[in-house]
Amino acid sequence: GIFDKKKDIYKSYNNNNNNTSIEDVISCDLEDDKEPCIRMPSKPVRGEYVIANEYKINTCIMGKTSSSMQLGIFCYLFDEKTFLSKFKNKKDRGANRHICKDRNRHRQMDDVIKKYSNNNSSEYFNDWKNLLIVREPISRFISGFVQLCVLNIGLPLNHPYCFGCGNNMHCFLSHLYNDIRKVGSGKKKPVYFIKYHFYPQTWQCQYNLYKDKYTYDSIDKKNFYSKYLDELESCNIPKDKIKFIRKNIFTSKISHSTFDKTETKNYLQYILIIIYYLFINLLLSNHVQSLEKKIPCSSILKGYKCLSTSQSKKNHFFVLTKYKLNFCSIGKNFSSMIGAILCYLYNDKLFLSKHKHLNEDYWASRACSNKLVGSNFYQISTKFNKGKFKEFQNKWKHVIIIRNPIERFISGFTHLCVLSMNDSNSLSTCYHCKGNMECVLKNLYKTLKAYSNKEKDTTFHIKLCQYQKYKNKYIKVKYESLKKEQFYLKLLKIFRSRNVSEKKLNFIKWELNHSQSFHATNGTSINERQREILYNSPYLLKLLSIIYYDDFVEFGFDLPIKYIKN
Repeated sequence: GIFDKKKDIYKSYNNNNNNTSIEDVISCDLEDDKEPCIRMPSKPVRGEYVIANEYKINTCIMGKTSSSMQLGIFCYLFDEKTFLSKFKNKKDRGANRHICKDRNRHRQMDDVIKKYSNNNSSEYFNDWKNLLIVREPISRFISGFVQLCVLNIGLPLNHPYCFGCGNNMHCFLSHLYNDIRKVGSGKKKPVYFIKYHFYPQTWQCQYNLYKDKYTYDSIDKKNFYSKYLDELESCNIPKDKIKFIRKNIFTSKISHSTFDKTETKNYLQYILIIIYYLFINLLLSNHVQSLEKKIPCSSILKGYKCLSTSQSKKNHFFVLTKYKLNFCSIGKNFSSMIGAILCYLYNDKLFLSKHKHLNEDYWASRACSNKLVGSNFYQISTKFNKGKFKEFQNKWKHVIIIRNPIERFISGFTHLCVLSMNDSNSLSTCYHCKGNMECVLKNLYKTLKAYSNKEKDTTFHIKLCQYQKYKNKYIKVKYESLKKEQFYLKLLKIFRSRNVSEKKLNFIKWELNHSQSFHATNGTSINERQREILYNSPYLLKLLSIIYYDDFVEFGFDLPIKYIKN
């Protein structure tokens, strides 16, 4: 299909736009006050109202919604004599924006009401028609971006309206998002030219005040012009004028129009491909999840029952009172490094007096020893938040780092049961199996099956962090060894949201990108050998799927279903 043929376009734009990933998407979390979606402003934003008072019609224009054409039409209806004497010699002819200048333009709806209805809003809205043309947001954005940032139509090359990003769409959208956020929070005033062309349409035309008063139409060229002319006719505009307007619509070529530009088609294809792959990924993800739901745990491996949902009493939390952060530490889920990071944030001078790098701080050499350690939510609230349990639950950020169960098991097994198989602690942890994966998994299954709160825990325990009780309080961050950069960005975003200084964030970022835990196993030949053993044994994969079944389902990881069809 078309997207198979255009993958090269996706790749080329991907490379030209700071390696934009289809996963670099801002989540619309309405409860996250640090980074919500852009929503309609609480305060009205000035509009651009153009009137033809003889016919009691008002249109509000905004960038890239046929605004130039409307300005020409309403100038003709407002002052026919002046328009007809000038339009033929003007650039864009009937769509020229400047013939009537500001004589029939207003910035506030109240100004129109005051001037033409003696400040009587009821009379105004009863007698006047208010038009608003809206456009599909992606189409509108591409039109503005191509005109102003790619082709620079009507503007000098060094103009300031693309945030210095040139034709880099990723750069531009990132700056636009931050700009709108600052304006919305009152930290700055909008640059009108940018607002007019790129801010959401719900931010224009005092939309939040008058949305029920507008007659809407959208730019669908097949039907738009006929509908638009019908609206004008309904205002008792003479037929000869309607005929003139119709002729001008179809004969005026607007100089900054972009719909027929090659660049528009290319950028549209780029965005469509991103949307296509996002949709396919979502569709496949939902499909896999539906398949998994059809595979009950009890049917995976004959003779093996599912495990109960008992919770481990042995939990390990790292707590930072200053930043109101609570991280639950799970073995092989970036646990050593997260402990080092939080110790550094707790007391950077203490940390750096004992270590030069984050990876030098692990369980046997903790600079902060047990100063930041907690065992459960209630104990942490008592120790670190003066016993204010409700405040601790709701005002603190609770973070759990999760990992694909297969990756976590292979990492732990390689580290403890292969590389350290003769250490005293590893011998008991790995059931004295001497590196035999089947032996470990069988014994792990038996241990967890018989597990009760009175019996001892296991390193490979799956019910940690009081998760069942507090899962709605947790921010879940996925750790994937092959996608570390995305994981690091999410982690830094959490720290930044708690006002950790940029100096400390830069240190953490540098360390994350230049060092790793001393007992990390990912990418080693021994690790890959254990992966081969697991994936070459349907029995072991099925047994592992039963042991970690709840983790696969709860956190949306794919069960290895190609091995468990029967």
